[in-house]
Amino acid sequence: MNQNNPYSIVYCSSEEPNHRFDNLFRFDSPQGWVSTQNPIYPIEIIIDLKSSIIVTGIEIVSHQFMIANKVVLYGTQSEKLNSLTDWDIIGFFTFNTNQRSQWVARELKHINIDKKQLRYLRLIIEGVHDCPPNRTLQCSFVSFNILSRKTKKNRMNTLSDLVEDITQSKLDAVAEENYAAAAEFKDQLDNIAEHRPELEIIFKKKIEALSNEDYLAVDEMMNSIKSIIDIDRENLPKPEIIKQPEPVIVTNIQNDEFTIDEPEQSPEPSDGFFLTGFGQNTVIAIAEEPPKEEPKPEPVKVVDEYPPPEPQPEKKIKKERAPKFNPPPPDKPPQKQDTAEELSEDFRSEAEVLISFFGEAAVAQAYSSSWALRSQGFEKICILIKGLKNPDDKIKAINGMTPLMRRRLSDGLKAVYCPAVEQIIDLCTSVSLQGSHLSTLIHQLFPIVITKLGDSNQRINDVSNHFVFWCAEKDKTAMNELIQYSVKPPTSPNQYHILLAKMSALTYLIDKIGIGEKGKMRLGDVMGLIVPCLDSRKEEVRKNSFKVMYSCMKLCGSSCDKYLKNVPRIIRDQLAAAKEEPTP
Repeated sequence: MNQNNPYSIVYCSSEEPNHRFDNLFRFDSPQGWVSTQNPIYPIEIIIDLKSSIIVTGIEIVSHQFMIANKVVLYGTQSEKLNSLTDWDIIGFFTFNTNQRSQWVARELKHINIDKKQLRYLRLIIEGVHDCPPNRTLQCSFVSFNILSRKTKKNRMNTLSDLVEDITQSKLDAVAEENYAAAAEFKDQLDNIAEHRPELEIIFKKKIEALSNEDYLAVDEMMNSIKSIIDIDRENLPKPEIIKQPEPVIVTNIQNDEFTIDEPEQSPEPSDGFFLTGFGQNTVIAIAEEPPKEEPKPEPVKVVDEYPPPEPQPEKKIKKERAPKFNPPPPDKPPQKQDTAEELSEDFRSEAEVLISFFGEAAVAQAYSSSWALRSQGFEKICILIKGLKNPDDKIKAINGMTPLMRRRLSDGLKAVYCPAVEQIIDLCTSVSLQGSHLSTLIHQLFPIVITKLGDSNQRINDVSNHFVFWCAEKDKTAMNELIQYSVKPPTSPNQYHILLAKMSALTYLIDKIGIGEKGKMRLGDVMGLIVPCLDSRKEEVRKNSFKVMYSCMKLCGSSCDKYLKNVPRIIRDQLAAAKEEPTP
């Protein structure tokens, strides 16, 4: 946030007195924002940006367990907020449940926005994740940062100044890859060239009006100039009316699960600022005083046509054994376990590309709540992609499948995770995915799988090792990340599974890229992990550390001796004896 242009809060529907939302914009207040206990959702916040600025992104740090499940973003360029204000939808994003960290870590969400010019920003928090520590269903942000830049107004002193400024703006837009703005600037330059004689006459009249201090006439001439150079969008052919607006694409730098969709209809409005709909003409208004309640009519007594049945003696039932039964609604029969559920709006938006290729029925199976259907559906989509004839369609389908791949690799079930890893490798190999397309896919999947190295389940650990080593061979960035992972000691020396996974990675790396002066790995980094493991209480850790140490001594010779000065003599004797054994 720019320090010389602080933002302020117009309205927040729920906040504690000591944790107000405007604390997020104060440098002297680290308290952050916290909603009241058991608030009424959705929570609505309106931020005054103080001036018309170009918003390029938002950075939000969520609380560790008071976590919003869905946040919808709106914006407007209007200078006034009233019942006629039109709000444009920007998109929405979601936070993770944070269950993996046991609600200790905090998530930073970085959202890129496609250079949206706004005067006010509006947030709608639809609810919170069901986290055990958050019994009062509160929501909280630790920090909130708006990335922006001020808009640039073109000079209009002379026609040459105007052409120069628009030309520079077009070049800046191209440099920023904002091609939509560049196309608009190009149209303005074309309009100037077409109406140049007329514009020169208006600029001469403008100079004369300024010398005579006829400012109203100058204002009319300025409006005339703008109407000539701007695109006449009113006379362009109008497209068909669409009920819901096309949302601006918002991306997530951290590769979190993030989708763009039109939000659902809001509940009944509350006091103060309230929602009146999520359509294209979404408005925000100040509620008037509620009308006086009319007296309710007295209830009409209903007389049964038949006498009530005779009371039956109560049966004694042991409460601890009484089964609970919740019958399904009559219009919705119970869902069969072998049938995929209908896709939710979030899943449908996420899988839009896959649906366009293979239909919703095939895709719904991969998003099913049943683990068996999820696994079968994922395998079926991989087979369908391999069956596409056009190579470009295969790449497009794989890109559209990436969010689903991330879901399967984040799955905690061995029966779902392990087949998915093997199918992803087989899919990339079968379609000969390579170059930037393969690197982009690896960069999104590699960070998920590397966290599963050293898993207590041997099958998950082996599959994860295979995937990580495969990624390292295909992509240099993955190789560098694997090197950093392998030499970094675990947070606790008792994490034996992780230590064994790191030594397995070191064995692979030493064989592939070497160590010391003739290799890419630094000897000191490897010794920092291996030497403390030589006298570990775990026998398996000691044996593996001896194997890695022997490989280092074989490649680097006496350079390893200086790292063994503080090692007990008995261990040095064991290393000397290990040299006589064959290489593992």
